[in-house]
Amino acid sequence: MSEEIKRNRWRPFLRQLNKANKYHPITITYEAVQNNDSHGLTRQFTIDQFMGITLQKDKGRINALEIAHATPDPEKIAQPIAIIDDPTRMLVKKTKHGTITQITIADKAGNRTNIKFSAVNENANSTQLVEKLAYAIFQRRGSEPGHHTDDWLEAEQKIRQIEAEIVN
Repeated sequence: MSEEIKRNRWRPFLRQLNKANKYHPITITYEAVQNNDSHGLTRQFTIDQFMGITLQKDKGRINALEIAHATPDPEKIAQPIAIIDDPTRMLVKKTKHGTITQITIADKAGNRTNIKFSAVNENANSTQLVEKLAYAIFQRRGSEPGHHTDDWLEAEQKIRQIEAEIVN
C-alpha cells in the first residue's frame, strides 16, 4: 500500500518516523535522471544506525531534507549522510499492518531517493552508540581511568539531546 504525504504534513510525519525507526538499519538508493532519461546514475548504500530525517528551511520554505546516521563522535553524533535539495514529493509504502517499509522522495530535478527500512529489530537501541560514544569521550579526556560513569552519563545525555532535536 502506497500513499503520498502532503507537504504540509511532512514535519509531523517525519517526527513519528524518526521516533519509531531510530537506530534501525536502512538502505538508501539514489536515482539521478540525466536529460529527462530514466537511465541516470544510481547509488546504493546501507547504514547501520538511522537517526532520522530532518527538514531544512530557508525563510519558512522547505529547501532540503537531511538524512542522518549515528556516529560515536562526541561533537557530531547525528552525521548527515544524504541531503535532498528541493524535495517535491514524498511517497510511503506500508505493509497491510501499517509498518513503513520504504519512503521515496522526489526532488525538483526529477531525481529519486528511496529509503528502505529493515524489518523491526527489537535490539535497535542506543546502547551500542552509548558504549562507543563513552569510549570516545574517555579518549578525548586523555584516557584517564576512573571516570567511566561520568563518561557513560555524558554520552547518554548527548544522545538524548540529539534524539530530542531530531524528533521535535
